Amino acid sequence: MKTMIWKELRENVRWAALGFLCLLLAETYALSTKRTDTLDAYYGITLCGATFLLVSAFGCALIGAALGAVQLIPELRRDQWASLLHRPVPRGVIFFGKAVAGLSLYAVATGIPLLISIAHAAWPGAFAAPFVPGLALPAVSDLFLGVAFYCAALLLALHPGRWCGARGAIALCAVAVLVLHLADHWPFALPIFAAALFLAAGWGAMLGSTRHWVSRLALGCVILVGCETALLPLGAFIEWLPQKPAAPTAYSDFRISSDGRVLVLKDRGGDSFKVTDADGTAITEERYAEMESSGQFLSPVPLAYRRGAAGEAFLMYVPPRSSWTRLQLMNRDSEGPELWYLVCGPQSHFAGYDKLSRRCIGICDAGGFHDPAAALQPFASEHQDNFFSDLYWVGSELFGFDFTEWSMTPLFDAGGETMGSAVRFPNDVETSKYIAVALRSGVRILDLRGAPLLAIPYSHEAVHWPNVEITSTDDLSRIFLKYGPRSAQPGDENLPTYLDEIDAQGHLVRTHKLLTHRFRITPPTWRSRIVRLLAPPFPAIAATLWERAQPPRKMPVSDSSPGLIQDLTDRELAGITTVAVALGLVALHWARRANLSAERTATWVVLTIVFGAAGLLTYRLASDWPTRVRCPRCAHKRPVRADFCPHCREPWKPAPSKGAEIFESSAR
Repeated sequence: MKTMIWKELRENVRWAALGFLCLLLAETYALSTKRTDTLDAYYGITLCGATFLLVSAFGCALIGAALGAVQLIPELRRDQWASLLHRPVPRGVIFFGKAVAGLSLYAVATGIPLLISIAHAAWPGAFAAPFVPGLALPAVSDLFLGVAFYCAALLLALHPGRWCGARGAIALCAVAVLVLHLADHWPFALPIFAAALFLAAGWGAMLGSTRHWVSRLALGCVILVGCETALLPLGAFIEWLPQKPAAPTAYSDFRISSDGRVLVLKDRGGDSFKVTDADGTAITEERYAEMESSGQFLSPVPLAYRRGAAGEAFLMYVPPRSSWTRLQLMNRDSEGPELWYLVCGPQSHFAGYDKLSRRCIGICDAGGFHDPAAALQPFASEHQDNFFSDLYWVGSELFGFDFTEWSMTPLFDAGGETMGSAVRFPNDVETSKYIAVALRSGVRILDLRGAPLLAIPYSHEAVHWPNVEITSTDDLSRIFLKYGPRSAQPGDENLPTYLDEIDAQGHLVRTHKLLTHRFRITPPTWRSRIVRLLAPPFPAIAATLWERAQPPRKMPVSDSSPGLIQDLTDRELAGITTVAVALGLVALHWARRANLSAERTATWVVLTIVFGAAGLLTYRLASDWPTRVRCPRCAHKRPVRADFCPHCREPWKPAPSKGAEIFESSAR
């Protein structure tokens, strides 16, 4: 194997050097263009910049695929390939020798540019932002994506077949891995698992007819994913077909005037809407009928019932390739000379940077604001914020920060009670007059210095109303708590929205109820019904039944599996089962025509019923199909290796006499 490795290294080192140079220049350019740009609070902080991650992902994928291709494609000419395989070494040794050499060159070509980029981002003065090692994780995951594409290139070069068949399915599988990786689903697990499948399938393609069952299984999984990916354009085309537009959905919501009057806005679709009083009386006053007038209405500020209802649900939708869970920009709209960040993790603290010099000018930890050279005293836990306010809390303690004045002011201590959120109201941060703190027992109203004013208990449980909003009049004579249903889920489309009107003493005056239809789930169209029938039958049915058996959730949970249908209706369950059985009968008829064995026929039928059309195509493309020729007697197709025709039982004719038969009889 050493000889094979050295041979591959000598022949392909120039291609690795070319890839190294191109990737290094591209990543350096991507980082340099972000040194003076305004940093995004959600994306784009140093190594998590959108441009850098695109260069990293596509660069690693291209280098990996190119190295795999140049290792095998030049040797696939008949004379060269025959010379390679006739060496006195097993085929497996040849394959893994090439793989070890290729992956070594790939690691050098992509790993060194990434290390240089990390060193550049960590260098003091390079960026006006702190360097957190976690920022490099998305780019590191791109290295494994390139490994998957390298193994996919080996499989594509070694696997026989047409591009409109098995090879096309393999290429589509690689495309699916790239798309899912960029969509941030399992950033490390997905490319590693895909690389293992591609490598095992490529090893089997190298062995040929003596391949191991593991390689057969890996090839089947790869082609199955490719076939499922091929069905996506069909579904997109069906969704694109013209259809009669649905009637606009009526929408109603509360509106609160600046003088504390509760109104109802009924939107009938388009520009048609109607303003009524809370009891349904039509409003004709011009200042209320003109809903676009600025300053006429109060906007309730989102106030989470607790951290699990809003904060964690929000973080579920933060992609792992962003910098949000590792580094957060605090003064998002600041035009001053400083930028302050929240460094997340066990060493939670704030760090300030000068925009001009891009140097750290101070830190803020549990002991307050300090010089950057001071010993770090991290907070007991990570700071949490509402994203709509400049208030932050650690555990049960609420703080107000003024990064311009370098001041940290303790405002409120919940005494060990869990704090869900804190916001300034009734307006934005600049003109607000009060602070609302959401605890499990209720809402505490404070003034801007933290002095307690009111305690308001919740009038509705958080099972169906985890989204709470608050506003008030300027003199706090009327406070309004709005309870909204959770995100659209089955059973929530008819839940009403409540608006509690509370007086200055914290007593409930009245409660308004309104069926807003904001989260109403519209019936699926005929196009979406057809698209759902293309889903893999068994996974979709199993996921739907499992979802129905789960208790109602107190907050929306994002799907862990992209594209997996979990909300089939009873009619759709019957339809998708019927389609699966029909495709199974097609597989059975196809297998009988091909004269497959009972075991292979059963495998094909089960695979088709479980995965639908993708399973039907997968077995046809991944299985070793018997070569058939026309029978000279009945004209039906018969397997070449069968002694008798399965249709007319005609045996093969004996070979014509060549005069050498005497030697055979003498040998006997």
